[in-house]
Amino acid sequence: MASVIPFVYDVMLIAGMVLIGWFAIGIIVPSISKLARVSLSFLVGAGISSWSIFILGWIGVPIRWSWMLGWMLFMLIAGGWLNYRARQSNKAHLTSGSWSRDSCWSHVAIGVILALAFCYLGYISAGRSYSTFDALSMWAPKGYGIAHEGSLWGAVEWGNHKLDYPLHIQLLIAMFRIFSRDVIPGSKLIFPLFFISYLFFTFDYLRRRAMGDLLALAITLITATVPLFVLHATIGYANLAMAAYLIPGLLWLLEGVFTENSRAQILGSMLLGFTVWTIIEGVLYVGAGLAALVLAYLIVRKGKIRWFSALVPLLVVGGAWLLFYMLYAAQESQAVSAFDQMWLAIRTGQVDFSDIRLILGYARRNIFEVSTWGYLFPTGLVIIVLGLRQLMPRQNPYGFSLTLVVCSLAALSLGLFYLRSFAIEGLYDLLVRGFPRGFMSPAMLFVILFGSVLSGILSRVSLLLGVKE
Repeated sequence: MASVIPFVYDVMLIAGMVLIGWFAIGIIVPSISKLARVSLSFLVGAGISSWSIFILGWIGVPIRWSWMLGWMLFMLIAGGWLNYRARQSNKAHLTSGSWSRDSCWSHVAIGVILALAFCYLGYISAGRSYSTFDALSMWAPKGYGIAHEGSLWGAVEWGNHKLDYPLHIQLLIAMFRIFSRDVIPGSKLIFPLFFISYLFFTFDYLRRRAMGDLLALAITLITATVPLFVLHATIGYANLAMAAYLIPGLLWLLEGVFTENSRAQILGSMLLGFTVWTIIEGVLYVGAGLAALVLAYLIVRKGKIRWFSALVPLLVVGGAWLLFYMLYAAQESQAVSAFDQMWLAIRTGQVDFSDIRLILGYARRNIFEVSTWGYLFPTGLVIIVLGLRQLMPRQNPYGFSLTLVVCSLAALSLGLFYLRSFAIEGLYDLLVRGFPRGFMSPAMLFVILFGSVLSGILSRVSLLLGVKE
């Protein structure tokens, strides 16, 4: 009975975040479909909650139970009212455009499957508590330190790396610590929630790209059974959380550009801001993804980038943390030191090609390890080879753009290991420890890419069979 009350507090806190996200999305894109809104509600709500508390803490507001409860209630009330006003002002357009509802059975099926998956993963995640190195050395102790000190500066003395990393995950953990003492620990539930949210997004995205419900469900289930993804839904690392923001952010931005929808671009930009707010590598992944999107736009010449909508939310959310980082952490940052060493080596012609060959060779072998990736890459590569014509810029500008983004994220993931080789000795050991999680974002987007190609292949086959008949 003693653990029931803290669990109720945990559930109420999660529900509050989801509602905040639900309202915020309705304000930004009033005509969004319910399933798309569900897929992003926790991501947006968690991001808004932790980022706003970060800003309040930075200006000196104490991070205490009373202040936090009052702020959460204010966001709920204000968000509900603004969402109502947005809905009323856009009533004539709520069921128009690309956000229309689809068949009910698929919604029910994916809801039941992912609810069961969350219960299973949540049980494992909470049951193993914080028991892995990064979770024990950085995420959890910094969250507890902030809660204990009632200040952002609690993160300086508690855990490793001082203020080198964004405080998104740490502040979420602090919220659970403040509201329920994190007895269960309920804060471990956020990690399966990031994964489940991404799975909802994958299903919704694929079905909105004219893929049948059954095929979209099958691709989602393939994603849900990749061993590495399942592991990271339970161990308490930030790589999966970053991917859960990065990929929806890039794809909503891409869709907003192609449809010339400024509201979709605002939503995508905000999600990219939360990517920067989640982990230190986020700014590089966002930069690589945006560079690929701009290059694709220049090549295919389709749609329109609303620069204000596409950049301002990202600059506000991500820029606030980057300013904080430059003021309080950059001088002692390992990442900045490694980049300086790499840049000096490249400028003086000291490029270590043996390290580059080692990284590429390890990547080639690792992506075919069934115990890590399942059959994700062998299956996906075969499908992409069969449907390669669908990725040409003239035939399929959207598929071509998506391919550029995947390649850009993959190249960055490999390049980051080369960067780290200047700061950490033992490159092979670093690859063994970190390559799978470092390659997670391009791998998760790769699933969506080959799912889209598979849909095109099946459509062509159906058309050919129809002609023969």
